[in-house]
Amino acid sequence: MNVEQIVLPVLMVGLTTVLLIVGLGRIKLTRQFAWILAMVIASALQIFPWFRYVPLVGDFTEVPNALPSFSLPNFSMIFQLIWWYGGGLLIGLMWLVVGALSAILIGVILIPIAIVVTLVLALLPLGAVIYGIVAAIQVNQGHDFKYWLVGDWVRSTLTGQ
Repeated sequence: MNVEQIVLPVLMVGLTTVLLIVGLGRIKLTRQFAWILAMVIASALQIFPWFRYVPLVGDFTEVPNALPSFSLPNFSMIFQLIWWYGGGLLIGLMWLVVGALSAILIGVILIPIAIVVTLVLALLPLGAVIYGIVAAIQVNQGHDFKYWLVGDWVRSTLTGQ
């Protein structure tokens, strides 16, 4: 936009409106209605002769006097639209099926691993309790008991042998 195209009365009304919104917004009594009051005051400024000139659309371009005549849309692209939308729909459905089948395949592959991990994690505490009971019975009967894989290492570490 060039400086020559600025309409000074319109600029003054706009700046006055902004200043009124800010100023009235700081006053407790008018804070809620600052926007409305600023618009009313800015509209009232149009009464003064200096502010009368406001450029209209007709000042810049021709405004048609009637609606454009009715015409049917161009249907030559309908087959392209069907092709592109149909192709997109088919591609989307294909990837939906691929995703579902991948989930099933991964599930089938992971089911045995999940079963083994579940059994180990579920049976490990039970095995530890049973092993502890066996150890307590043997120690109670006066027998020397050592844990498998760990007992020799603990004994050598504690005794220094």
